[in-house]
Amino acid sequence: MNNWYKIAKLRYYEGDKVSVKFGDNIYRGVINYGEEDGSEEIYWIKFDDFDRLSGELESEYNLEKQNLLDWMEDGILGLRIRLIEKGPRWEDIDSELDIMGLENFGYMGSSWDVREAKRIIHQRSREVIIFNVNSVKYYIESGAIYTDSKKFDKVDLTIPLILITTGDKESDKFPIDGWHRIRKAIEEGIETLPAYLLTKEETKIIRD
Repeated sequence: MNNWYKIAKLRYYEGDKVSVKFGDNIYRGVINYGEEDGSEEIYWIKFDDFDRLSGELESEYNLEKQNLLDWMEDGILGLRIRLIEKGPRWEDIDSELDIMGLENFGYMGSSWDVREAKRIIHQRSREVIIFNVNSVKYYIESGAIYTDSKKFDKVDLTIPLILITTGDKESDKFPIDGWHRIRKAIEEGIETLPAYLLTKEETKIIRD
């Protein structure tokens, strides 16, 4: 969550575009869900690529930016937030994908936000591709990626996998969602499954 700064939910929602007044300057950011901390839902606001709408010298700007971030860490950011544009209200959206539940996939020290991947797919429609499960058979057989056979009764092979793009070659595709489907397909002798493929740019977005 680098460059995302923690705030209480208040009246804002994930994806809301907001502005923050600090001193004589106004900054823009986007609200994003971060984590659940006990009984409190924690949201974050991203100012990494914020617009500076007023102000003077660059040196003064950098100093003020640090002061702003320090101020946000004190937990009082919500007092001066103004809503610019509402983000999607995901709970009101009818989707075949689980776009509400928190879900991450981790492998070899890297992690990807599966829920965000599903939301990207929901927002940016794309064709379903065919994925050869034998290309990742090693990960199942070696135990490099754990799967639980007790979950097989609930596995639906018609639901597309989610793949990330890891390089420039055609073969540079890696599943971050659907490993139980992959294992079941391999054990049943099924060679291909449907899948959604994220672009390199989208893959960067969902990497934690």
